[in-house]
Amino acid sequence: MNQYIHADMKRIHSYPLHWFWLIAVYAIIGGIAFYQGSHGTAESYLETANMVAGSLCILLGIIIFISVFAADMRTRTMQAAIGSGVSRREVIYAKDTEGMILILVYYGIAGLILTLAPMLFHLQIAIDAIWMTTLKSMLETMVYFDISMILICATLRTNYAEILYILFAFQIVDGLLSLGLGYLTSNFSFPDLTGFLFSSLAASFFKDPALNILSLAGIVLYLIIPVEIAQSVFKKKELEF
Repeated sequence: MNQYIHADMKRIHSYPLHWFWLIAVYAIIGGIAFYQGSHGTAESYLETANMVAGSLCILLGIIIFISVFAADMRTRTMQAAIGSGVSRREVIYAKDTEGMILILVYYGIAGLILTLAPMLFHLQIAIDAIWMTTLKSMLETMVYFDISMILICATLRTNYAEILYILFAFQIVDGLLSLGLGYLTSNFSFPDLTGFLFSSLAASFFKDPALNILSLAGIVLYLIIPVEIAQSVFKKKELEF
């Protein structure tokens, strides 16, 4: 599995287009950070930085998701790996690990840009707030990544999964679920389940981590369950070699 991950990471970083979009996003983030740092106040910078950090699942997450899966689906690299002895379970774990590595590294770089820029302009800001928002975006992206991976395992296509990820990233799915659950609660006396949505659990946990351990447990389940579902779906999927 380690060799498969290494080969995949090498493949991802061999594409010039991947680097083009990555550099473009960092240039945008850097431009916003330096402009706000040189023209704004500490309060306005922090507000803007948190907004940018909260949008990373759109700015960087889409690049990561497409990079991990798109080429594999076109070239059937996953099938080739399975044919060479890598188990289906290992393939799914490898993809999940690749996504996690790229999210940690790419979001970490974005976080550094957002926290270093105000230092150059001697702005006194709460850097930990930016890192908390960045961490929240990391978790959001990983959850959306894992849920969308289920669709890839079911269809062996990336287009539907990419659409699903984008809908998650722009909070469209979450908004529809909140609206639907709220309607059921207000009109049919249905139990209020909006607190079990990932967005609600994440908001609760990051508001006060020490007092919301149960919310953390819910977040962990959101990270584990989709991967296990993807494993189950992929195990039953008939592959074309």
